[in-house]
Amino acid sequence: MAKATIKVLIVEDEPDFVHTTITRLQSAKDISFLIDSVEDVATAKKFLSERSFDIVLLDLDVKDSHGLNTLLTVHSQAKHLPIIVLTGEYDETVGPEALKLGAQDYFMKGQIEPQALVRAIRYAIERKRQEEVLRRAYSEVSQLLDLVPSVLIRIDPDDRIIAWNPVAEHVLGVPHKQAIHQIFSQCGATWDYSILSQGIAECRTKKKILRLGDITFRRKDGQEGYLGVTVNPIIEADTQRVGVLIYGADITERRRLEGELPNG
Repeated sequence: MAKATIKVLIVEDEPDFVHTTITRLQSAKDISFLIDSVEDVATAKKFLSERSFDIVLLDLDVKDSHGLNTLLTVHSQAKHLPIIVLTGEYDETVGPEALKLGAQDYFMKGQIEPQALVRAIRYAIERKRQEEVLRRAYSEVSQLLDLVPSVLIRIDPDDRIIAWNPVAEHVLGVPHKQAIHQIFSQCGATWDYSILSQGIAECRTKKKILRLGDITFRRKDGQEGYLGVTVNPIIEADTQRVGVLIYGADITERRRLEGELPNG
């Protein structure tokens, strides 16, 4: 069986460390590594724009860049690639901060074992691949939600808004950029929140779809309207925590035609 091939870019300005790392990687039995190395971020950006790689091994302190800014610069150039950070500093905060900024893993340069590095490279590539699959899936779902001709709002288990479609923006008069990532109770919509919050709580407890009936809200034109609302539980597979998808239809005109509302 042919060996898997992984193309690596090493960004490191210490020749001895580069040589040692290349030797360690090329000693792997079941993987073939094709390795390029550069000494500074400027050259790394050039390589990343002109060549194809599977992963970047990145020293945070090189000739033209230092600290986490090095990661930010390289990550902005190659957001699709996994990055493993290498640092010579004994600072417990560097590694976790690097992960928050987009790195897949980190190592102290003096504590790298060959097998651990090879394993970390394989895992980082697979994690990044899975992240890209999820990102594309989320993008496709978001595009579909935008096409639904009803109010669709999704809140996570912590009550933070993670989806607010164009119909919600139009009907409720709250721009997407104002609502997204806000706590649901603070989204800016003027509606009967007490009924909504009770329904959401019950939906989470019972883990079933609930029809809340018609709630009042303030329309974009300032007139009172009615929204027919259904709440749907979305259960996280790993934690079993419950988020909620809120589906709403502006039924104001229908109720007016039925004679239940005065003309606006």
